[in-house]
Amino acid sequence: MTTFDQELSSSLQQLQIPQHTKGYAMIITAMNLINSKPSYIQNIVKLYTKTGELHKASPRCVEGNICNALQCAKSDFHVQFDVLGTNRELCTTEFLATLHRAIVIKVEDKELIKC
Repeated sequence: MTTFDQELSSSLQQLQIPQHTKGYAMIITAMNLINSKPSYIQNIVKLYTKTGELHKASPRCVEGNICNALQCAKSDFHVQFDVLGTNRELCTTEFLATLHRAIVIKVEDKELIKC
């Protein structure tokens, strides 16, 4: 498990996104796709399409499942601020972009500490 995967898992756990939802797995897939190809965040349709292909779902279902997972999250705005750096309500696209950036920063910080 990479540092990125560890931070992703930790962040989703802190946000209390239920693991049993389809959206949870789709968030992980989408985040790994963005991590491997950052341009996906600039073309959300391609991201949802690729995620859908991997989960045998339409892009619309991907967005809906991620949205549902976010709505089921039990974290409050203080936790969200600690994890994402913002406490405002985010749409699915904003959430994915913000979460990815927050994780990349955490990973980079850990690598700097190692040096």
